[in-house]
Amino acid sequence: VSCKEKYDINILEKYKEEFTIKQKTPTRVKKRRVDKIRERNCKVVDYKKIDDTHFSITLLSDAGLYIKEFISGDDDRSIPNLSSIFKVSCFCEELSVLKIV
Repeated sequence: VSCKEKYDINILEKYKEEFTIKQKTPTRVKKRRVDKIRERNCKVVDYKKIDDTHFSITLLSDAGLYIKEFISGDDDRSIPNLSSIFKVSCFCEELSVLKIV
């Protein structure tokens, strides 16, 4: 994850417990999907600060969570989102799916 400004990585500690994310259909898929609010559960499993504007994060989430939108916020179509949590603009530089169960 890349942030436009410095961030406080320790904020993620309180997201190690499961929380609910409400996501409207993302802008990038709105043409193909019904625009509705979807609720997905998620928790932060691990995170690591790389430098003042980059970090890695490992999430455990329900199927169907739009990860990139959780990071960027997609103009607040995803609540909460990492950009709102850190109060800085964030975006996904790289995404890897580690496991599907």
